[in-house]
Amino acid sequence: MINKRVYIIDGARTPFLKNEGVRGPFSGVDLALHASRIALRKSTVPLEDVEGVVLGTVMIEPEEVNPARVLGVRLGVPISSPAYTVQRNCTSGLDAIDAARKDILLGKHEVVLCGGTEAMSRAALQYRPKLSDWFTSMAKKKTVGSKIKHVFKLPLLTAFNPIIALLEGLKDPFHKVLMGVTAENVSNKNQIDREDMDYYSVRSHERALSADFSEEISPMYDRWGKIYESDSGVRSGLTTKKIAKMRAAFTRDGNVTAANSSQITDGSCMMVLASEDYVLRNRIVPIAEIIDIEWSGVDPMEMGIGPVSAIESLLLLNDVRKEDISHVEINEAFAGQVLSCNEKLKFSEDILNPHGGAIAMGHPIGASLARLTLHASLNIKGYAVAAGCVGGGQGGAILLKEIE
Repeated sequence: MINKRVYIIDGARTPFLKNEGVRGPFSGVDLALHASRIALRKSTVPLEDVEGVVLGTVMIEPEEVNPARVLGVRLGVPISSPAYTVQRNCTSGLDAIDAARKDILLGKHEVVLCGGTEAMSRAALQYRPKLSDWFTSMAKKKTVGSKIKHVFKLPLLTAFNPIIALLEGLKDPFHKVLMGVTAENVSNKNQIDREDMDYYSVRSHERALSADFSEEISPMYDRWGKIYESDSGVRSGLTTKKIAKMRAAFTRDGNVTAANSSQITDGSCMMVLASEDYVLRNRIVPIAEIIDIEWSGVDPMEMGIGPVSAIESLLLLNDVRKEDISHVEINEAFAGQVLSCNEKLKFSEDILNPHGGAIAMGHPIGASLARLTLHASLNIKGYAVAAGCVGGGQGGAILLKEIE
C-alpha cells in the first residue's frame, strides 16, 4: 500500500447556469478556465508549479478536442506539463480528481490542476448515418453533373431529423431508456413515492437559497458585459402543491418529473491537488485531505443506487464508521434516487446535502462531482463523503478528512 498523502489546497467554481433553450455564452473550456484561474489564485500556487492538468467532461465541442490540454495552454501552465481528459458520465469530475490523485501518489507529479466542466446547452446535433454517407459520397463526385444528380438523392427526412447528442447521452446504453426510467425503477423498488420526491425537491431549493456559496463561486462576465453571480436554477416560492401538478416525465404513470429531477446546466469546478511534501515545503494549509476514492458497479437499470456500494466500500476499506461522517453529498440526479440511496445508507437528513443539490443548482455532468467534493471540503468537520451515480450502472465516492 502506498503510504502518501494527497491534499486539496483550494478550489473554485463558476455559477451553475440553467439551460434556457439557447446556446450558453461559455464553452466548456471557457468555464473551466475561469474556475481554474480563481482556484490557483486562492491556492497561491504559481502557474509554473502545475505539473499536470486533468479535466472531466462528456460533451466535447469540436473546437476543444482534449479540452484538458486546451485549458492548460490557455491558462498558461508550463507547455511541458501534460494534460488529459477523462469521461465517466455523471462522475467525470470525480474521475479527474481520482486520476490526479493517483498521479501524485505514484510520484509523477507534486501539483495537479483537476476538476470538471460541462456546457450542456452546447450539446451537438449530429448527422444520422444515412446523411453522413450522402455527404461522403458528394465529396467524391468529380463533375458538376454528377454533383447535381447527387443533390436529388439528398435524404430530406434524415436531414431534418438529426441525432440530439444530449438526449442520446441521457439514455442507458444497454436498454435504450432515459435515465429517468432507471430512477423510476430504483424509487419503486425502495417504495419512494411522489410525495417524498416532491418534498425532497422543494427542500433542495430551500436549502440552496439559505446557503452561502460565496467561498466557492466566482462571478463571470460574458463578452457582452453581462454578469453571472449565482446559480440560476435555484427557485424561491416553490411548494409541493405547485410541483404536484407536473406530469411524469419518463413513464406514463410514473412519479419522476422535471421538478424532482436535476436540471440541464452549464458550469465548471476546478481544484488544485498537491502532495504532502509540496504542502509542507511551501507551508500551505489545505482545505482537506483526500483519504480514498472508490468505485462500484451496479445493474444499469438501477444505476441510481450506485453510491450505496461505493460509499460502503469506501468506509469499510478505510475503517471509518458512518457515525464519523459529518457531511454527506450524494448527487441529486433524481430525488427518488437520492432517497433510495439513503434508505440503505441511513445518514441523518441533517447532514445529507445540507445546502441543496443538483435539483436546485443543476447538474453539469462533467462538473457535478467536482462541485460536491469542493463543497464538502469547505464544510468539513472530521470526515466528509461525496458520491454520485453513473449512467451505465456505476457509483463513485470520495472520503475527505478535515485538516486539524
